[in-house]
Amino acid sequence: MGLQPKGHPRAAFRRVWGLLLALGSLATICQAGEYQATAEFRSARAGGMVRMPVTVVIRREASHEQLLQLREALERGGQTALLTALDARADGALQLGAVQHRLNLVASRTTSRGRTVVVVTVRRLQIEEINQGSDSLDYPFGVAVLELDGMGRGEGLFYPAAALRVGSDGAVVVDSFTTEPGRLIHVREQR
Repeated sequence: MGLQPKGHPRAAFRRVWGLLLALGSLATICQAGEYQATAEFRSARAGGMVRMPVTVVIRREASHEQLLQLREALERGGQTALLTALDARADGALQLGAVQHRLNLVASRTTSRGRTVVVVTVRRLQIEEINQGSDSLDYPFGVAVLELDGMGRGEGLFYPAAALRVGSDGAVVVDSFTTEPGRLIHVREQR
């Protein structure tokens, strides 16, 4: 499928949520399901490239109306308002290695090749970040996009620390704290 970020990595997901909103009437409702993949990303702590298993469990998906409400919360109140709005949502779970995170948002749409699934999680802040007042505190979300074929297989990208904002065109823009997105490879639906 060749999922590659275009331009600067921080611009890689600029249109994903906006596209889902624009095509909301065509958006498919995700059936509950489970996807497994391998994550590849650079880690300063590990001193290089890290690979680990990823499991995405989808229990429900946001409706077009819910996506519009969340975008409005972000536009009016910034990330703090979106964090508050997402806090009550539990659309599934994402397990990265041994650590499990609640999925606060799941949305998808049908594509010519299959389906695009976008997941957002409110990330857990680390003690070091808080104590040091790290710039990463401004990136409170984790975002992943899965590009799937008709058989539920594919690849994706993920940003473990992301900031969300509404761009001048009304689309939700995802900015990454890291300069290089992580990759999700060998994505496959568990049947």
